[in-house]
Amino acid sequence: SVFEGELAMQDTNFVGNDFQVFPAPVFLDTAASLSETGENCGDNGSECEGVFLQTGGDCSDPDTCEGNCSKFTSTTCVSGFCYNEWNELVKAVENAAELNEEKEFIICENSVLAVEDQMVISQSNTRISCGENGSRLNNCTIFGGTSQIEIIESTTDISLAGITFLASTIVALKASGNIESSLILLDCEFNGHTGRSTIEIYNGGIEGDEEQLEKIPDPPGAGMTIIAVNCTFVDNEVYVSPVSNFKGIAAFDLTLFIRNRGEAGA
Repeated sequence: SVFEGELAMQDTNFVGNDFQVFPAPVFLDTAASLSETGENCGDNGSECEGVFLQTGGDCSDPDTCEGNCSKFTSTTCVSGFCYNEWNELVKAVENAAELNEEKEFIICENSVLAVEDQMVISQSNTRISCGENGSRLNNCTIFGGTSQIEIIESTTDISLAGITFLASTIVALKASGNIESSLILLDCEFNGHTGRSTIEIYNGGIEGDEEQLEKIPDPPGAGMTIIAVNCTFVDNEVYVSPVSNFKGIAAFDLTLFIRNRGEAGA
């Protein structure tokens, strides 16, 4: 916030902040000035995703605050920012979908993100990578939860790169999109999962925690496409199979399945 001062801002990123009073990541009162602004990025779910220039009223009271919002111009947040908290990453992905923004989200190297609620990806061209280069060597782990990530509807060109998915208890990755939806997994690992499956391709998703294959109903239509490249599925003990494909398309290249158990094979 700027009070009777001057602000210049270029290639600056605001993510995961919580603004309780003023209606934007950047607030300038009536006596402040904005001398320069460029490709800045915001992702906070506030009323004004940008710079709010007060013109009158009392902005400590939202009902009387008057001003103009100058939204950030960039939809690609500044290189170098990364996430090391699950809830912050989930919120950022949700906010991007609400704003119809295609983004890449970087998980900080050497991070363990403990899952609370699952992440839902509904925006096409969403990319989540471990470190800047999306490599398993950067040591990013998504840990726990019943389901970790779900892809829905007609989302296309989703990519997850360099991430280790560890120890979910129903399905780690629910590929619930329709026939138009697509996902590529690059250099990912699925390890120590229990429950129904590790990855489940099923249009619309399977409700609940049904464990018996014969009790799973037919999906309402064809499922999405998943391509896994240089991935590993190891030590998963599930009821159906590590990858369960119900009327979808699954392709694997340079991928290793080792010491997995299930009713229906890999």
